[in-house]
Amino acid sequence: IPATLPALETGGAGSPRPAAPLDRARRYLAAAGFAEALNFPMSHRDAQAPFAGADARFVTLDNPMSSQMDTLRASLLPGLLGNVAHNLNRGRRDVRLFEVGKVFHESSAGQAAGELPRERPAVAAAATGVLPGGGWHRPPAPLTFFDLKGTLEGLALACLGRPVQARPAGDGEAGFLDPAAASVLHGGNGPLGALGRLHPDLASSLDLPPETFVFELDLGGAPAALPPTAYAPLPRQPAADRDLALVVDAGCPYARIQEIIRDAGGAMLESVALFDRYVGDPVPAGKVSLAVRLVFRDPGRTLTADEVQAAQERIVERLQQDVQAELRDA
Repeated sequence: IPATLPALETGGAGSPRPAAPLDRARRYLAAAGFAEALNFPMSHRDAQAPFAGADARFVTLDNPMSSQMDTLRASLLPGLLGNVAHNLNRGRRDVRLFEVGKVFHESSAGQAAGELPRERPAVAAAATGVLPGGGWHRPPAPLTFFDLKGTLEGLALACLGRPVQARPAGDGEAGFLDPAAASVLHGGNGPLGALGRLHPDLASSLDLPPETFVFELDLGGAPAALPPTAYAPLPRQPAADRDLALVVDAGCPYARIQEIIRDAGGAMLESVALFDRYVGDPVPAGKVSLAVRLVFRDPGRTLTADEVQAAQERIVERLQQDVQAELRDA
């Protein structure tokens, strides 16, 4: 009897699962140090109301399990914040939790017209306390708005395959957040969620500390599969660094400044990074000094000093025209 390998038949890889964006969110947030929470999709209308907005259309259950579960959740945050309070009440002071799942909204026609509610996948996170780490050589650092913002930016790339833009929340937007530290998330064709510090009144009513930070991101437009990762060889040509100290209005968002710099810098501008922010003398009142580092590089040749200087002057001119920026040295 000849020795042969058995015949093995394999099918194709198939199409990605619809839940793939939720899986990507789970993996990313777990790797970022967050623990996953699981809550019932049924909730109470009063618990959902602060997070759902003034024009929310709740999905009411005809035969609820209890009076506290009479509504399908319109946001993941109420259950998640309840989990945070549960941990705090039991002595856990540093809490970072996330949840992925579906949220539900009544259709415009409503149940009377026979239309089914709208279901959309979402991811939310809540955190309070100090960052992990610290020790004899480094004191523990309290969690800040920007820590959660950095987590959200990485999560958006991992789940949506594109960045999201955070802009300050306006009147009537994200009323459950502190207006001093609240942002509305945009990307694609409309709003995608909110990010910020919980409103002090709401935090007090939920027995949560004032420095409680949350975000919620709509994953309804997330692709089932992301394009393959693109790789590039390490640069062989030297870079040219230039630092600019800009004086701008305190209300001018850095995202706008970065957009102008990238547009004016052209293809030779490799990166731009904010490394200092200063308010006080000699900067005038109502102004802020922002120091940015520009890195210029051409992959095929060494840039000349005149080319880099011309690009820098072009960037400064655009900043002066568009946001009335001034060089601090001037």
